[in-house]
Amino acid sequence: MIGTLVNTLCVILGSLIGSVAGKRIPERISDSIFRGFGLIIMLIGISGGLKSENAFVMIFSLAFGIIIGEGLMIEERLSILSEKILGKNKGSSPQKETAHSDPGPVLEKSLSAAFISGTLLFVTGAMGVVGSLNAGLNGDPSMLFTKSALDFTAAVVLSSTMGWGIALSSVSVLIYQGSITILSSLLSSYLTSGIILEMGALGSVLLIGLGLNIIGVTKLRLMNYVPGVFLPPLIYPLVIFIQNILKF
Repeated sequence: MIGTLVNTLCVILGSLIGSVAGKRIPERISDSIFRGFGLIIMLIGISGGLKSENAFVMIFSLAFGIIIGEGLMIEERLSILSEKILGKNKGSSPQKETAHSDPGPVLEKSLSAAFISGTLLFVTGAMGVVGSLNAGLNGDPSMLFTKSALDFTAAVVLSSTMGWGIALSSVSVLIYQGSITILSSLLSSYLTSGIILEMGALGSVLLIGLGLNIIGVTKLRLMNYVPGVFLPPLIYPLVIFIQNILKF
């Protein structure tokens, strides 16, 4: 769990630094930096998504995951919960309207928007999934340490635009990565390299969606897609079984 704890602290520290520094940066500049960061997130997501070796696993996992997420209305419920607990827009600055600013949906400066954006960035990527699995299966937290350094930088950038609410996503990091680490140690005999690969690839696909949301191209309810990341352990063996029978 040491890797997850370090990662959680890095997100909190980066968020606090960014929220303070962001007050001193003109919003036109911070918005441009944020959108540029969205492009980088997309690049990371594409490179991770291309590592998938079985498109059928990704397709079925994502499809069923979306059905589950939309049915449970995960993003909507998280948004409502965070606003109820912490107060709508409490502690965040109002959005400025300028002739040169056309903020995308993720740039809403509410606590729920910050929490959801931070959660998607910090937990759904391949490094979060694979790093936690490595920690649980092999006792090796090195990938999570590397991720911690990257997340610290990302937290500074995100919170400089969206405020201290990004720090709330540290709770998601702790629960999500901690759970994967513990469960993987218990299920080490079942989680094959193929399953781990597809889980990481699906997390990277969600990063592409987050990048598109950040630059304002889409308005995907990505938290409703997250269940798909956890479905490869169920779908992968079934897909392989069918492929072996049908010989394709």
